[in-house]
Amino acid sequence: MTRTEVAEDLSKQAEKAMPSLVEICKALAGSLGMEEVGIGPIKEIQAALKKAEKKYDGDLLKITDMCRALLVVKDLPSLLALLELARDSFGPLIRRVKMSSLKSDHKSLPGGYRHCIINVELKEHICEIQVHLWPMWLVCGVDGFRHYRHCVEYNTDSFEDAFDALEGLDRKTMAELIVMAEEAVAETPLVSLEWFQEKFILDYFAEVGLFMKHGLHVWAEITLRQLIRLRTESPDIGPEHHETILLYSYLEEVLKKLGKDKEAKEIRERVNENAKRLKSEKDEAEKSMWDLVIAAPTEAIDMIMDPNKKEREEEQKLRKEVKASKKQWRMIRKERFSFLDANTSASGGSVITDEGTAEEKKVDDDVVTSHTLEG
Repeated sequence: MTRTEVAEDLSKQAEKAMPSLVEICKALAGSLGMEEVGIGPIKEIQAALKKAEKKYDGDLLKITDMCRALLVVKDLPSLLALLELARDSFGPLIRRVKMSSLKSDHKSLPGGYRHCIINVELKEHICEIQVHLWPMWLVCGVDGFRHYRHCVEYNTDSFEDAFDALEGLDRKTMAELIVMAEEAVAETPLVSLEWFQEKFILDYFAEVGLFMKHGLHVWAEITLRQLIRLRTESPDIGPEHHETILLYSYLEEVLKKLGKDKEAKEIRERVNENAKRLKSEKDEAEKSMWDLVIAAPTEAIDMIMDPNKKEREEEQKLRKEVKASKKQWRMIRKERFSFLDANTSASGGSVITDEGTAEEKKVDDDVVTSHTLEG
C-alpha cells in the first residue's frame, strides 16, 4: 500500500470508531459535568501525511489522533476523577495515559500549553481523548491550537524576543497586520480592559510588537502603560512578575525612541533592581560549601561526612508531599466525587471486561453508554 492508501484506510477506521468515542465522551461529560466537550472531525488525509512525515519519519501507524475528541475539566481534582472513572469504566480499552506535559519538571508543549492525553482502542483503532484544564483552556481555546501548530511549524519557541517573528516584513504587510489587529480588539477598547481578560491582553501585547516594528512608538507607549497596569493589578501576576518586567523593558525601549530619556532611565533602574533581586535570590540558593561552613558548620560537616544526606532528605520530603497530596485528594474525592465509590462497587472495579481479558466487550456494539458509566 502507498502512504496515501494507508492514510485513507486509517481514516475509514477512524470513521467506524467515532460513534463509540462520542458515546464515551458523552458518558464522561454526563458523570463529571464538563466545562466543554468537542468531538472530531476526523483528521484529513493530507494533514495525517504531513504529521507523520514531520514527527514519525513517515510512519502513519504512529498517528493516534485520526479519531479525536476533547474534554475540558474544571481543575486538577476533576482530572483525577475523570482518570479514575475511565479506569473503572473502560480500563481494558485504554492503551496510554500521557500526562508528562502537566508535570512541573517536564517541558510544556510548543507554545507553552499543557494537557493530558488518553488513548483508547475502539473498533481496532487507536483514538485520542485530549483532556484540558479549564484555566489553561481559557487562555488557549480553539484558537490556541492554531498558535500551537504555528509554534511547531515555524519553531517560534526559538525566539528569545517574540517580536523577532516580525523581522523581515515590509511596511505594507506590517500596516495590513496592524489593521487586522485593530479589528481583533475593536470590541474591547484598551481603556476599558480588565486584568482578567487574558485573551484581549495577549492581543494587545501582540499589537505592541506591530507598533514598535512599524515605528508607531506613541501608540506602543500608550498600550504598554495600560498592559503594565493590568498585569500589576492581577492577583496572579503583580508588579514583580517576569511578564510585568518584560513589559517595562519594552516600555524603556519605546521611551528611548520617543526621546523620553529621563523616564527610560527610571524604567531601566526598575528593571535592573529586579534583576539584582533575582540574582541575589539565586546566589542565596547556591551558597558554596565554604559559605555553609561559616554559616552552619555542623550542617556542613554532616554533608561532608554523609554526602547523600541531602539527597535522602529530599526523598523524604517528596514522600511527605506525596502522602499529603493523597490525603488531600481523598478529602476532595469524598466531598466532590463520592459517586466514584458507587460506580466502582456497582461495576466490580471495571465496567468493561471480556471474561478477564483486556479485550473490548461488545456492549451495545462496543458503545459505552452513559448509564453504564454512571453505575
